[in-house]
Amino acid sequence: MTGALQNEQLLQTDGSVKKTLNQAGTLFYCHSTCYGQFFEADAVADVRGRVMYHERPTKNCPAVLDINNLRLFDAYEGARQVNSKRQPR
Repeated sequence: MTGALQNEQLLQTDGSVKKTLNQAGTLFYCHSTCYGQFFEADAVADVRGRVMYHERPTKNCPAVLDINNLRLFDAYEGARQVNSKRQPR
């Protein structure tokens, strides 16, 4: 699924938070080790409101999913987030 992420605060790998206004990209879910989805991050000090992060593990993705030809959001690769609202489990 493709679309534009508008007016969100995104957690970056270095721990900073970046505000996005109209960023295009792709979301996908094949199975528990091959997906690209947004989740709500743990609370970030000095940041008001919801902060999201993009998780994108790509282990054992099906060959039909050509990740190299998808417009992808930047993946968060920082400290593990433990927010209880996170899905899927």
